[in-house]
Amino acid sequence: MHRSSPSIASLAAALAKAQAELVNPEKSLTATIRSDERGRTEQTFRYAPLSSGLDIVRKTLGQHEIATVQTTAIDQAAGVVNLTTVLAHASGEWIASDWPVCAIADTATPHRMGAALTYARRYALFTLVGIAGEDDLDAPDLLPPEQQTLKPQEPRSDGNSRFLPLRPQSVAEFYQEFMAALASLGINVRIWTMPVEIPNPIRFETDHVHAAYDADAAQRFWRILVWVDNVFEEFRARFIGKVSPVHFFWGSFDHAVTRFSGRPAPERPGVDPITREAYSHEVSSAGFWPGGGEITAPGGRPGWTRSPTHLFAGS
Repeated sequence: MHRSSPSIASLAAALAKAQAELVNPEKSLTATIRSDERGRTEQTFRYAPLSSGLDIVRKTLGQHEIATVQTTAIDQAAGVVNLTTVLAHASGEWIASDWPVCAIADTATPHRMGAALTYARRYALFTLVGIAGEDDLDAPDLLPPEQQTLKPQEPRSDGNSRFLPLRPQSVAEFYQEFMAALASLGINVRIWTMPVEIPNPIRFETDHVHAAYDADAAQRFWRILVWVDNVFEEFRARFIGKVSPVHFFWGSFDHAVTRFSGRPAPERPGVDPITREAYSHEVSSAGFWPGGGEITAPGGRPGWTRSPTHLFAGS
């Protein structure tokens, strides 16, 4: 979540000068993940320690009257520990970025929480100032020391980055800025620009109708999803059979988890082939939906597909 003072003109000018002088910290540490839950046997990541990045950032930003501050806070409502990273200018202007670090329960295991906090501090600070501190988005710090190894590896990134502030603007304007940012990094990509699963869709490049952005509402919705995710993860862990990950559907905008019994379900007449295959066997789903259309309030949504003589246990 990005926040800022009402004006950041002086800060932006100073930060632009500082970024012209900033260099990426040396990625002197390498961690190798021996295996993971997806069956990949080995992945190697190079990353810069937090200390080296702080030295570079403080020295360069300090010359332009920009200070860095990082604080933590416990959000009891969301059940998470949050990290806030602030860039403060001598003019009084500031920008801040909020990141969830870990669940409150992790405070009972300081080593695990400390590893997550170190990674979050590095990632948040480097992202906010626009430098690259690692080859990938995974967190090698969270590996036990015996799984971390040092070995040379070819760079995977040139260290360049772009920053797009979230603010009220039309979909077409945001799409144009986003694609221009990708192109400036040498990333030429084509995407399907017609929205799906919504009534009266308008292509991104021509949509000047939708232009609202409520930062406070987006932040509160994100916090709700974090809390719901913790509940669903606990619910998921109690089932020993096949179960989906807890996942968010961007189209319908619901957060859900599904259990599977393995038994065939009654065929659904008149449905499309994708739906027929998706519900060919018994499923039991639980979800959270913020509402939409005629439904104006958020709520949970249990659902299941069952055979005539069985109701899948756990529904």
